[in-house]
Amino acid sequence: MLNDLRATLYETFGYLLPGIVFLTALVILFWAIYLPASPLGYVELSFQMIAALLLLAYFFGHLNQALGNLLTKILRSPEETVLSKGQSGSMPHHLVHIAQTRASALLGIDLSEINPEWLFRICDETLVQRGVCTDREIYQYREGFYRGLTVSFFALTVSLMVRTVIPGASLKLGSSVQAMNTPELLFFILLSASGVWLAFRRYSRFSRYRVSHAIIGFLVLPEPEKIKDHIEESKNA
Repeated sequence: MLNDLRATLYETFGYLLPGIVFLTALVILFWAIYLPASPLGYVELSFQMIAALLLLAYFFGHLNQALGNLLTKILRSPEETVLSKGQSGSMPHHLVHIAQTRASALLGIDLSEINPEWLFRICDETLVQRGVCTDREIYQYREGFYRGLTVSFFALTVSLMVRTVIPGASLKLGSSVQAMNTPELLFFILLSASGVWLAFRRYSRFSRYRVSHAIIGFLVLPEPEKIKDHIEESKNA
């Protein structure tokens, strides 16, 4: 039951909420391109329509996370940031070296040239097999949530910029129509752009926590006898 609750929370915060922002961005973009002179107003929706929109937002949330994964490939990965020597905010290299030594002893192979991503995977999977998953899941959920928000707010910022460039934006408030001028739209652009910056900072923070937690957790696990013997042999070599 607890696993079901965790899955539900991740589906909600990792996919649905960023998907709602992303869907809003698409609606604004469609409004700006195809209905630029039509005022945007409040529409009362039926329960079925709300359910359909939530389902659509959930679907776009998955696409949003796929775009977020592409973003992590373009930028430096959290594993490289934390585990590579000489990087800003990286883990002390002697701790990384000890993790490599312990992983080599555990698997019985030489991992001195292993890349940061695979070292993280070995350490992370070892913790999972030992049942140490609580903090790991928290970092994963929050990393995914803020990664999704970064992409969603970026899409929203671009949509608002397009809406600003194309004239005719207006809101329907009751029976009156209120035109939206450029300063008003720039205010919303600034808010959305701030959301991109803040969400990306939070994503970076929790992604680093996820990696460092795996390495440190792997280091503080009780050492099997074969790991102790391997470490002693490394010191004597």
